[in-house]
Amino acid sequence: MAGTRADQRRPASTTISSLRIAPHQLAYFNEIIGGPSQGYKYLADSNLDWGQDLKNLKAYMDLEKLPIVYLSYFGSAPPAYCGIRYQYVPGTWPLEWPPPSDRVPAAMRRKILAISVYNLQDVANSNKPLFRWLWNRQPAAKNGYSIFIYDLTADRDGLARLKETYVKAGLGLLD
Repeated sequence: MAGTRADQRRPASTTISSLRIAPHQLAYFNEIIGGPSQGYKYLADSNLDWGQDLKNLKAYMDLEKLPIVYLSYFGSAPPAYCGIRYQYVPGTWPLEWPPPSDRVPAAMRRKILAISVYNLQDVANSNKPLFRWLWNRQPAAKNGYSIFIYDLTADRDGLARLKETYVKAGLGLLD
């Protein structure tokens, strides 16, 4: 017995939806769960985040004229390879050892936190979560589907919680 017309259309719609997110195929999730923008709620680690959006982060920084950001990154390439200047924010482990000594200047006009969804989900820190304070906040932007951007510029509570993140990770206070 032949399938219904709806059954025959389903593969075409899946193909179209998966092609629509190119070149972010790793982040493909079907529309039933909300598409790729909601995938981080269901999977983590190498199922979603391999650091593939570093180039997008650099493009965002250039567009927004950000010379440096706070960065909690999970991936396989050092951010400096893409020309990203950043202050290391603990999450998993620093990819570059020792992590860069760069600091976001206190007088800098904008304070931006970029975080890989792996770290945002606290996968490696489930017993002592570092970023649960971000879970109920809306990111200002998303770079691809694996790096979320939070603008902490006028967010006193957010900056205080960022300082707490350093303390929880055993790195002392943020400058």
